[in-house]
Amino acid sequence: MVSSEATEIVARFASGTDEEGDLGRIITLLSRRQDVDLLRILLLSPNDLVVANGAYILSEIGEAGIPLLPIALGLLNHARQDVRYWAMNSVMCCASRDAAVGAIKEAGLQSDPWDLTREAAARFFKRASGTQ
Repeated sequence: MVSSEATEIVARFASGTDEEGDLGRIITLLSRRQDVDLLRILLLSPNDLVVANGAYILSEIGEAGIPLLPIALGLLNHARQDVRYWAMNSVMCCASRDAAVGAIKEAGLQSDPWDLTREAAARFFKRASGTQ
């Protein structure tokens, strides 16, 4: 059953009319592993700012986002650097270590133009390889 509160909050994010407190509330609601599919509305939006909000929320809900892993993988090549970064965080959390390493390498995030993404990818590769 889809929560009407979650539906309303996602609709506000999709229309750019989100209110103070919406971000924390939607993260709380989706972290309970209910209504996670509502994030598809944001992640597949033609509006890049809406996608960025969705990618951030997805990265914050951790393993509850596993059903949306295929979308996160697709966002690793997004034009917006913040979307790539948040999608990478989701992939690192939700995919197996080997699958995450492969996807991040394939997307070239270890050479990303944004320092934050590039450095996070390097740290992840180091941890995944067992070297410190």
